[in-house]
Amino acid sequence: MCRDTYPDRPIGLAGLRFAGERQVFHVYATWADWAFDHAGWNREADLLAITACRTSTGVIRSPAPATT
Repeated sequence: MCRDTYPDRPIGLAGLRFAGERQVFHVYATWADWAFDHAGWNREADLLAITACRTSTGVIRSPAPATT
């Protein structure tokens, strides 16, 4: 829906990894301040805060790895 309404705004990808780790454990789409994953659309800041709380550790937002 957002792609049809706002075709000039890019949709990106980001990943989450635990602090001190290199491995990305969760990848999601980004659009402005929003994140889309299996839980639907949520504010990206909320996604990071909830994930840190549920895992009881710090999480770091990373650009998603490129696919070839």
